[in-house]
Amino acid sequence: MAIDLTAPVTQPGNCHRIAFAVHDLPAAVRWFEDVLGAVMLPIPQQADGAVESEADGGQIAVMWLQSVPIVLLGSTQTDGVIGRYLAANGPGVQSLAWEIPDMWRTENLLRANGCKIVGVEIEGRHFFVHPKHTEGMLLEYTDDVLPGDPRRGNGVTPRQGSVAVSSVVRVNTVVPDLDAAVAALRYTFDGVVSAAAESAVDGAVDGAVDVSIGDFVVRLTAVGGPLDAPQGSTRFHSVTLAVPDFAALPAQLAAAGIGVASADDRSLWVEPATALGLRLQFVAS
Repeated sequence: MAIDLTAPVTQPGNCHRIAFAVHDLPAAVRWFEDVLGAVMLPIPQQADGAVESEADGGQIAVMWLQSVPIVLLGSTQTDGVIGRYLAANGPGVQSLAWEIPDMWRTENLLRANGCKIVGVEIEGRHFFVHPKHTEGMLLEYTDDVLPGDPRRGNGVTPRQGSVAVSSVVRVNTVVPDLDAAVAALRYTFDGVVSAAAESAVDGAVDGAVDVSIGDFVVRLTAVGGPLDAPQGSTRFHSVTLAVPDFAALPAQLAAAGIGVASADDRSLWVEPATALGLRLQFVAS
């Protein structure tokens, strides 16, 4: 059945979380806490931040990073879901999730319009749309909310790490077809706003589109465009973080043992090998 791209399926709420796949979960928890100032959210977790997740052969840690929740996914089994993902793609953004009003209605509408749904979890109240419908991006939908979310006025207090971060600006992707990717996101989410990628902090970017979904931005760039293609099959390239004092950033990174891959007067990319294998871009707030 062909997918009807004329009517959005659901209204997006807040970004539910950015999921990072990492090789060493306890070390990643400490790094996000110490370097970027991430805070553990108040859900039952082990001393090292891990929550056992038998479904994917690994562990997770749920944290708050300045302006959005993040989930760190570690592997305890090389043949588990996350273990296989890391072997194929390396560390980095594994998926994105948004809060929606009604999980069951959205899932049924997507199925009725030809979308393959995977990873349905009734207890956790979430599901994923197969990446073949979203130009390779793994997207999750949930009508659950995380406890301790500061956006609801009664959550954890954001803090600063050794590298001062003011907000998570966006996730950057590399997709084979920009128009198809924008259309897929507009089909799924009502109220999606897209525009040519340009901002005061990092200037115009040819061959890229910024898509606002709820309270979060995804930058779509074309294969062969300004960003090199990620490893493996993932389409998520990197995360952009804003800092309040861009001039102080190089010294802060050096003190934290993080190398600089490239930089100009508006943007700085870290050396992934010195940052858990993650691709991170810093820009001025």
